[in-house]
Amino acid sequence: GWICYAEKTHGSFIIPYISVVKSPQQVMGSLVKDYFAKEKKVKPHEIYHVTVMPCYDKKLEASRPDFFNEEYETRDVDCVITTGESCRLSTEHQLGAIVLLYFVTRLMGLFF
Repeated sequence: GWICYAEKTHGSFIIPYISVVKSPQQVMGSLVKDYFAKEKKVKPHEIYHVTVMPCYDKKLEASRPDFFNEEYETRDVDCVITTGESCRLSTEHQLGAIVLLYFVTRLMGLFF
């Protein structure tokens, strides 16, 4: 969110001073799509990487062109679900926290 604000309101004045280091969300996405794909002997575009983040701005961050890997033709992070959305999903589908946790770990088990 802050990067978009800085780019739109301050432009070339502030951009040279913004760190080029990826956020933890994007670092994890890069690791999953590169290292993990090699370990599991799958192509990076065959991995669908979902993160659960506390802020809607993480959705904007994941969709930035900077985080599209041309070599693998895939994004570092494919989908971002906010914590509010995960709670809403749990409530709407009458899933308890244990069931939701089980579902998430089962999904993780498909890849580990």
